[in-house]
Amino acid sequence: MTLVSVWDVVVSKDEKNFAGLSRTPLAWLPTVGHIALEGRCFVLSACQFLGRSDLPPNYSIGKFLESDDILIRGGSCIIGRLGRILAGPKYDEECILTVDLDRNDLILAKFDFDVVGHYSRPDVFRLKANDQATKSVVFDGVDK
Repeated sequence: MTLVSVWDVVVSKDEKNFAGLSRTPLAWLPTVGHIALEGRCFVLSACQFLGRSDLPPNYSIGKFLESDDILIRGGSCIIGRLGRILAGPKYDEECILTVDLDRNDLILAKFDFDVVGHYSRPDVFRLKANDQATKSVVFDGVDK
C-alpha cells in the first residue's frame, strides 16, 4: 500500500485562481492512478482541506480572494491496484474515506507486472545504498 499526501491540490473552485501551486485536480487523479497501476498497489491519497474558518482571525491569506470560503478543496481518494478509483475524490469538505481492501488482490496484480520479480535484473542493475551520514550540500573545495 502506498500513502500519497498532498497539501496544495486546489486553491479555488474555478481552477483559475491557482496561486502558483504545483498541482491541479485534473492532473492529480491520473497521477495517483498511475502510481497505483505502475506499482500494482493500493494508493491512499490524503489531500488537505482548508476553509477560511480554519484559520485564526486576521490571518493573512494574500493570494486568495476575500470571497473564497474554501481555500484548499481537498480531493482525497483511494485508488485500487489497477488504477481504478475505489473511494472519492472528495472535494469542498472534510471527510474520512474508507474502503475494504483485499490484500490478496496485490498478489493477483503481480501476475501481469511484477516490479521486483521477473522484470528485476540483479545481474544487470543493482541498488547500492550508502548508510554513512553525509552532508546534503557540499561546496566545491570547501568542507563546511
